[in-house]
Amino acid sequence: RIDEGFEDYDDTTVLKTIFSNYYGQFKYTIKNKQVLKPKSLELKYNYGFNFENNISLISSLELTVDYKHNYNDNLDDISIRFFAGYNFITNNSRYNLNLAGQDGFNDYLYDRTYFVRNNYYQNSLSRQTSITQGAFKVNSGLGRSNSWLLATNLSAKAPRLPFRFFMDIGVFPSIMVDANTGDKINDENILYAGGLSFDIKSNDKTILGVYIPLIYSNELGESYEPGTNKTIDDLPLIQKITFVFNLNEINPFTIKKNIQP
Repeated sequence: RIDEGFEDYDDTTVLKTIFSNYYGQFKYTIKNKQVLKPKSLELKYNYGFNFENNISLISSLELTVDYKHNYNDNLDDISIRFFAGYNFITNNSRYNLNLAGQDGFNDYLYDRTYFVRNNYYQNSLSRQTSITQGAFKVNSGLGRSNSWLLATNLSAKAPRLPFRFFMDIGVFPSIMVDANTGDKINDENILYAGGLSFDIKSNDKTILGVYIPLIYSNELGESYEPGTNKTIDDLPLIQKITFVFNLNEINPFTIKKNIQP
């Protein structure tokens, strides 16, 4: 059960509304912890319900596959992540599948800690993202799907250098309207983004990641950053940078032992 609320104002008083949503999650995970070729598979089913209004909030199935291949004696690696998601029921845009991963607003289970949970007030801290769902490293409002989403994230450590190369590729459905007939046309959008990243990890999980997108598809460049009237192309490079700060992976008893650049 998660209780949330908001405040509204009239001329004299502050009105507070609190509502309770109930969520459940079934998760099945397989892991192979081989040092040179670790891999994992996670199948997850999420559901949510609001009993007060007798409505279903979310019913979704998500598959995430991770594979890493260490290619030299320094354990530099090439990593591949695949995500497939399908929404059977979604009550509103908060429960959509996101190409850019879940931000604070879409983290409806409050699984992660965010500096800013509201993208309506854009600043550097609100560019925090997560390696979830599509896991794109571009802070765009494009790629939010209420039906299905496919994404692949590729990453390679540069030998003898402190950074990685990344490439994200994603597919999601869109509905276009024929200008002549007015008929709806189902189509698929294929987007990509790539660049450089700097990661600090513990137990193979990113604690701090900084992502600099250098190339991306035209559709992403022409899309708007959430909470602003600027397109991604309009932003200077420093404002295109996104980051992950994963407090859930910070364990003071193990971080010193397992931390790696």
